[in-house]
Amino acid sequence: MNMTASKAIKLSWVALMQKAILIRLLIPIGLAIAISLGLLSWGWPLVSHEFVPFLNNVVVIHWIFSHLDTWLGFSLLTAFALFLFIILIFITTYFILILLTSLILVPLLTPVIQKNYFPGLVETYELTWFDGLKNTLVATMIFLAALIIGSPLLFIPGGQIVYPFLLNSFLSKRIFPLDAAQNYATTLEYKKLILNERPSLWTLAFLTNGYVYIPILNFLAAPLIALAFIFFCLGKINEYRTTN
Repeated sequence: MNMTASKAIKLSWVALMQKAILIRLLIPIGLAIAISLGLLSWGWPLVSHEFVPFLNNVVVIHWIFSHLDTWLGFSLLTAFALFLFIILIFITTYFILILLTSLILVPLLTPVIQKNYFPGLVETYELTWFDGLKNTLVATMIFLAALIIGSPLLFIPGGQIVYPFLLNSFLSKRIFPLDAAQNYATTLEYKKLILNERPSLWTLAFLTNGYVYIPILNFLAAPLIALAFIFFCLGKINEYRTTN
């Protein structure tokens, strides 16, 4: 079977019919929801009682929003702060879910996928869990640095959608291939995967990160993205060995 990005996505959806896979997918989701609720309950009083009054003390901001508030009949600055806070919580929660998926879910899923779909694929252990952890930490630091440096883009119309989409696509494309391949690919096979399949990996990242913007489905986005990457990467490694 010639593995492509579209085939990997299709297989990832079909695999959800298996109870063993579906149950594993729910583990990082439950943890991420609990963390996000904690952030919301802790952060909103801080934003409403500290951040909004601080902005109101800035003369230019106070002048602009006081006139708009009088015209609209409600505090536009508070509504805008709430909107940005929710976006930041959403980005942070998704980021946390990516990490939980990388460190917990993928190691739980790959043996199941390998056994059911690629039974002839032999483990090599040339790439270790430590390699995956180091890759995840480096990708995380790049993600956070880019998020902080590019945060002004979140204030530009459309930037709240486009910029997080690009960052999340980079993160999943950087993290999940190594997570999926680390127990099954040799070092040379992994290098071949990253170099030869670069366009397909980006295509897979862009297509699957669209899940983030679909209501309800966005709660399952990171695990579904990881599942598609597992199928793609294991499928490609299996191809390399069967064609040699």
